[in-house]
Amino acid sequence: MWASAAKALGGALLLALIACAPPDEGQRAVVKVNRETITARQWQEAVERQPATGPEQRAAMAPQVLERLIDQELALQQAEAMKLERDPKVAAQLEAARRELLARAYAQTLSAQVPQPTSAEVEAHYRERPALYAQRLVFSVQELSIDGSAEQIAALQALVPPQGDPTAWLRQAKAAGLRASATPALRPAEHWPAAALTTLTVLADGQTTVLPRAGGLLVVQRLGVQSAAVTLEQARPVIEQQLLAERRQARIQAEMKALRARAEIAYLGVPRGAASAP
Repeated sequence: MWASAAKALGGALLLALIACAPPDEGQRAVVKVNRETITARQWQEAVERQPATGPEQRAAMAPQVLERLIDQELALQQAEAMKLERDPKVAAQLEAARRELLARAYAQTLSAQVPQPTSAEVEAHYRERPALYAQRLVFSVQELSIDGSAEQIAALQALVPPQGDPTAWLRQAKAAGLRASATPALRPAEHWPAAALTTLTVLADGQTTVLPRAGGLLVVQRLGVQSAAVTLEQARPVIEQQLLAERRQARIQAEMKALRARAEIAYLGVPRGAASAP
């Protein structure tokens, strides 16, 4: 069986051979399924799509991926024999998948055109954010998460002063029938929004701040703090990735804004029942 042979040869060796092979070699068939074939390139790309953490893990998964490709090809052949692509729902799903794939490919093309941040840009980012790097802190906190509607949360806040400790908040939340859960945690500076980080930095140990969140609020009591500075060289890879991601997103947003400005877009009304259609 091919899977046994693949395991015997070793997934790492097979994938290495495919990756290093000339372009035409990628079209070489590795499995024939009835009259159709699965190519080396299809196999390699399927392996690369797996949520694996590194080359060794991907190589170990390679034989299983090939078996799944065989099953997929068998199912595809049956679907085509049954002419399922003519089913209206299937046709609509195929068209939706095509649109999504092409739109994503366009966004990826734009992203690939964004240059890598320069060393000077990385260093400037590092200097301008000492709280996240050179003066980075890790906070020991007690977090009380309270769930409730906007009206319920407003009523609760009227009963407890913002500086009230989590015990007072928990007592009033339970009296109001709200769900609340307390958790001790260690949270580094980058975990907090800028305003919350500023507040936590100036609080004394034992003091409390209240942060809004979707579906309720978060009561945070600072228990302690310790320094956890990060050097420029330690932070450089993270900063490079962050700056690149931000620029790629900005490029995509700018391009979409420009496309909208040039396009003729007319909202013609929503068909009755479209918003609630399953």
